[in-house]
Amino acid sequence: MISLGEAHIQQEADLGDGWAPIRERLWVDSHTPGLSAKVSFYGLYCYNAGQVAIWDFPCANTEHTLTVLRRLRQREPTREIILFWDGAPYHRAGAAID
Repeated sequence: MISLGEAHIQQEADLGDGWAPIRERLWVDSHTPGLSAKVSFYGLYCYNAGQVAIWDFPCANTEHTLTVLRRLRQREPTREIILFWDGAPYHRAGAAID
């Protein structure tokens, strides 16, 4: 059995602390690049073989999803592959369904 999925890591993890009056919120300027500066990771886990593969891409889209599916097919050239998609737009693209 193989599990395939993707995760989107946003680079906005500024940590900090400061002093504020009791029961008042402390506002701190963030120096992170914002929500658009994220990295997408595709990964697969081969349960029976205990193998993991992780690939990073600048975003998740149809092109990158197809690249990962091709890599999966290269690993498993004869095995039937059944995918359970979560409905992301790049999963519904015709090219990814064929």
